[in-house]
Amino acid sequence: GLRWAQHYEFLSHQMAQQLGGPTEVRVEVNKSSPVVWLKTWLSPNIWVRVPLTEIHQGDFSPLFRYTLAIMLLA
Repeated sequence: GLRWAQHYEFLSHQMAQQLGGPTEVRVEVNKSSPVVWLKTWLSPNIWVRVPLTEIHQGDFSPLFRYTLAIMLLA
């Protein structure tokens, strides 16, 4: 759950720009599929859980590496 989710500053910053205010993004990689956790300035006491059911654990690693490469090149 949220306790094991990893904070991603880059994703938090990008989401904050999209939502127009401070946002925290955490990603949990579990056995079945990754889960994104969001906490926004709109509801600072509530974490929203967004399961990424179309991405399985084996697919997530290349996706993460690709995203990291884009961040480093930008």
